[in-house]
Amino acid sequence: MNLFSILTKEDYLMIKWQIAIAGVGLLLSIGIFLGIDYLSGNSLQDLRIAQADFNSARSRLELIEEEEETIIEYIGRYQMLDADGVVSNEDRLQMFERVAEIRSANNLFPVNTNINRQLTMPINYPPEIRQPGEPIALQSSVIGIDLPLLHEDDLFRLLDGIINGPGLFQTSECSLRQLNRESTNFIVLSQHFDASCEILWYTFDLDPPPPDPFGF
Repeated sequence: MNLFSILTKEDYLMIKWQIAIAGVGLLLSIGIFLGIDYLSGNSLQDLRIAQADFNSARSRLELIEEEEETIIEYIGRYQMLDADGVVSNEDRLQMFERVAEIRSANNLFPVNTNINRQLTMPINYPPEIRQPGEPIALQSSVIGIDLPLLHEDDLFRLLDGIINGPGLFQTSECSLRQLNRESTNFIVLSQHFDASCEILWYTFDLDPPPPDPFGF
């Protein structure tokens, strides 16, 4: 039997307040449930945002620690390169003066020195570095020297003075030619040989210009 079918209008009027209270309670329950669900969704979203911020901050902290370790590991080498002028622009006038000083100190014959146009090549960071630093370019120039020799040691002294002086150098090639094959008395002050060498002069550009977008 249906309960609502046996209730009369008077019965409904007698329990109208109870029905109203029950309806309000039901609405409040629904509202509380929806509010809790909304707050729960917002809390979960806030938790995800906070977790993402935490992970990002931890990643930045790890990166800072790695950079600090790298700086500590290589700061000594950088200071040495900086002291040798390897991370600064070429001073070509100083190079000519250095060759003249080596020649004078070793009583060498006149040395013909020329320095070719400087070439630039960008250096790529290793792929395992997560956050590469600023761009770096390797610059190189070819120093050409030609001189007559009393004997071979003259050439060795000149090269030693250049390569072991301030800077980063690498001998590319050398040729030595005996001028008088019949002469064996190298004690006599004369031009017994002539020599020509090419020396690579390296420097690093810590602020290279941006690459040409058209590749020229």
